[in-house]
Amino acid sequence: VKKEQQPVSAKNDGFAGGLFEDFTGNWPENSENSILRGSETAVPTYQLIDNELDVVKIETKIPVQKKLALFVDCSGNGPMTAKLNGLAIAVADGSVFYVNQASAVKSLLEDESIAKVGHNMKYDLTVLERSGITLKGELHDNMVAHYLIQPEQHHEIEYLAEVYLKESLPSRQSTDQRSYSCLMAVTALRLETILTEE
Repeated sequence: VKKEQQPVSAKNDGFAGGLFEDFTGNWPENSENSILRGSETAVPTYQLIDNELDVVKIETKIPVQKKLALFVDCSGNGPMTAKLNGLAIAVADGSVFYVNQASAVKSLLEDESIAKVGHNMKYDLTVLERSGITLKGELHDNMVAHYLIQPEQHHEIEYLAEVYLKESLPSRQSTDQRSYSCLMAVTALRLETILTEE
């Protein structure tokens, strides 16, 4: 199911059909009627990665467990036509990066020794493949993980943040797309830690 197209960072939170077809269409973003209304999550500070030489900044921050969370920043409607604007990456020590050119971190994303965390990674895989990048390593998709735990519930990242983190994510329109993308990467990493323990 595709959500309404958003003006920036228009990544769908549900698969375009398939597994989550019946579960992703009715959850309103930032609903005032949410069962849990936590405090709004602060937008993280991030470092800008402009070229391949800067990638060492990310590599030196990846901890012993060799894991990073990512968010593919796109505009457009659907993974087959979306324009890739950049990529947000978060690691466990709290460091957050925004990569202008995804090709600069191609070797990092294709490193099989580094696990990748995300939300709706089917979308990420498709968009990155179109840019010549194949995500490798263990993939931890919070949307799939939550479906396996609570199949009858909603699985959008906004809903999971409220349920598990007791926080409300800001809307795409309320912040710039780089900051929003970095926040999504950080949130995915935090959620993965919790869902792994479920």
